[in-house]
Amino acid sequence: MIHIKFYPRWQVYVIFLAVWLLGASYVLGFWNYLNPPGEWKTITNDLYLFSVDYPTKWSARTYDEYGFKGEDEIKLRIYRSWTGYFEIGIRQKDAVNPSMNDVVKWGADWIKSINRNMPRSHSVYQELSFEGDYINGNQVFVRRYGNGEITNEDVYIARESDMIIITLQAETDTFDQYLEDFYRIVESFQTVE
Repeated sequence: MIHIKFYPRWQVYVIFLAVWLLGASYVLGFWNYLNPPGEWKTITNDLYLFSVDYPTKWSARTYDEYGFKGEDEIKLRIYRSWTGYFEIGIRQKDAVNPSMNDVVKWGADWIKSINRNMPRSHSVYQELSFEGDYINGNQVFVRRYGNGEITNEDVYIARESDMIIITLQAETDTFDQYLEDFYRIVESFQTVE
């Protein structure tokens, strides 16, 4: 019996490496930076009946009833994955005619649960500010909280049959650079029929 050994040529390795690098750069969101600056797009979560606009330089993804990685309340994420850390998330919870107080309490309970599960080596989140505001004629509340490393800003929205929290989370030293786009995203939030 004759044994034939196959030795791939160097071109096969180069092609494999090129395909792997292209795939990795796509997964890490690198290609979004090639979109023209200032370009925005609309993303809709048809299951939870809302849409927002977001800059195409970032990635966006909707989620069903199971949410993001088992966090069943997270229904949409906007993120930039390959440099720095930031995320804009939309959480949703069913409720019958919720009041703004219901949404604010849900947000406070969320922060308490994060602090309970925080590793002892990390500082817990402290409230930095809390105020009422109006967006598109609707009352909202805005809460900012942080732990020195990470800062979050939540916008609380009560709808007829559910509660919405839109959150910006970023490293404290880069947080302010995302605020303008975050506020534009929040202002674009719409209920769809």
